[in-house]
Amino acid sequence: MTAETTPIVQTHDHVCLIHWGETSRRPVVLQWAREGLSAGEGTVLIEPPSTGDELAELIGGDSDPLIVVDPGTLYASGDDGAVIAERLHRAATSVDGDKAPAARMSVPAAYGLAVHGDQTHLEHERAYARIVEERPVAMLCQYDQVEVDGALIARAAAEHEIVVQLDDLALPTLDMRPTDKGVRLSGEIDMANHEVVRSWMSRHRGRPLTVDCSNLTFLDVAGLRALTSWATEDTPLILEHVDGEPAKLLSTSLFGSLPVHVAGARAGH
Repeated sequence: MTAETTPIVQTHDHVCLIHWGETSRRPVVLQWAREGLSAGEGTVLIEPPSTGDELAELIGGDSDPLIVVDPGTLYASGDDGAVIAERLHRAATSVDGDKAPAARMSVPAAYGLAVHGDQTHLEHERAYARIVEERPVAMLCQYDQVEVDGALIARAAAEHEIVVQLDDLALPTLDMRPTDKGVRLSGEIDMANHEVVRSWMSRHRGRPLTVDCSNLTFLDVAGLRALTSWATEDTPLILEHVDGEPAKLLSTSLFGSLPVHVAGARAGH
């Protein structure tokens, strides 16, 4: 999977994009913005003027519905997340007097964190989640593993409906998102991202959960413990379409002590 095939961010998606530096982030943000503009959606980039102008030039095409907002101005106001989200939504949906059908917002976390700190930032993420749920909005929040503390990234993951993690070449290594039946996991879950997985799985604590593992390519012991940390006998995980290396791990004695049921495991295939 390449950056060009990263799953499209749909309206009402609140996405946590975990990346390695600007080289990893930029191809996904450009693709995401082009998709929104081609659909006639008002698109907001929270970027310093120089970076915003450069991204706008690279996006190309009809960039009339593209708005660049300076984070220095946005966060200096001291407004809470609900007010900021409302202001961004108005900017995105009112372009040259025309009402855009939906809004896309690109939010690099480092800019807000530099101004208002960890706890306020997470409160802002909760406010963003509410506006994404209530209005035709898609929000792409970006967490740079080079700049942002890993413990904060893990906590932030729990505030997002979808988590996508990239490597330093902008290739997706992990994708976690809800489905009609439960959740779908894609990529690799291991020691490198187990805290992010554990945090995100806390969103689903307290209910039986069907987990689609058809695109899960690797799972180690740390990943398995993170995945099952919130499962109980009353609220077990049901893992579907498990194959390859994850199936081999689930065939070991470790698996037998966990509140997890496997449907269709094919260990060794």
